Amino acid sequence: MKTKHTKVGGWSQARYQRHVENYHLQHAKEVVDNLERIVRDENIEQIILAGDEAKVIPLLREQMSKMLEEKVIDALSLGIDTPEHELLEESLTAFRRHDSLTDMEKVERLLNEYRADDLGVAGVPDTLAALSNGQVEEVLIAAKAESIQFDKEEVEKILKLYDVDGAVPEELDQRTVADELVRRANVLSSARVTFIEDSTRLERLGGVGAFLRYRISEENAVPRAKAERSGR
Repeated sequence: MKTKHTKVGGWSQARYQRHVENYHLQHAKEVVDNLERIVRDENIEQIILAGDEAKVIPLLREQMSKMLEEKVIDALSLGIDTPEHELLEESLTAFRRHDSLTDMEKVERLLNEYRADDLGVAGVPDTLAALSNGQVEEVLIAAKAESIQFDKEEVEKILKLYDVDGAVPEELDQRTVADELVRRANVLSSARVTFIEDSTRLERLGGVGAFLRYRISEENAVPRAKAERSGR
């Protein structure tokens, strides 16, 4: 009788365990389906997962598409009863940590591209010129305007040469130059703009630099935008 009871109990327990596992799997699929829809609709680039690192996180990752998995920047070991404010604080810390690492990697890559005279430019004048020519893929700008250094005469010369819409700033200071870099990135180059919080190494380049889509020869560098406006 004891043996029979043990067998039935073991079978029942295994059946119950399978039921629980199937429930968790179905729930994970639903969570990932909803997450994928939100990411697509909201154009979200970064995801942080939170839950039991031994059980929940691996189950979620197994259900993710490659596209979704590549957007995951961190996984936090937090229980379901974690207060909302604590979840927000932990998430913000993870985002800042990731952004800091990403910023450093981008600045190092820019330094390498610039030193190799490859697809990178540095300094305010050259970056403004490249933006005006539509060459820039991404521009890096020191988050603190006071970290942007430039020669006023050189910048004025570039702004006049590449003045295509009469919107050249009347007063040149670090903030107006930063605004002009962003404006030309959006209007003339359709380039991504990344503000670098820890700009210590970027300051070696004047606090500004850019990754290029392509290079153009010096003789063809006189403003493409101005040439297009004049009908040539």
